[in-house]
Amino acid sequence: IKFTPNGGTVTITSVDEAQKIRLTVNDSGLGMPAEDVAKINHSESFTRFGTDNERGSGLGLQLIKQYLQAFGTDLEVSSELGEGSSFSFLLTPCPKTPLA
Repeated sequence: IKFTPNGGTVTITSVDEAQKIRLTVNDSGLGMPAEDVAKINHSESFTRFGTDNERGSGLGLQLIKQYLQAFGTDLEVSSELGEGSSFSFLLTPCPKTPLA
């Protein structure tokens, strides 16, 4: 939301994929250059100004990556500068257990 201007869109979708669930967040925001996507993929922290010049700590995506890795999955990032970004990951659903 911080990098999507007023009137832009942020969508969250879920899809069944090989007995897992793929969650994807797409935005129509500022997008990122390839070097920023590479920094995310290599767990390098960095920060940029948002659409209202708000500054971040550079920790948000790194915390998400660590959280997902604790669950045995990874964050997939794609982005095009000026077009927006896409963030997705796979989760294994918990088995259903009957209520006591």
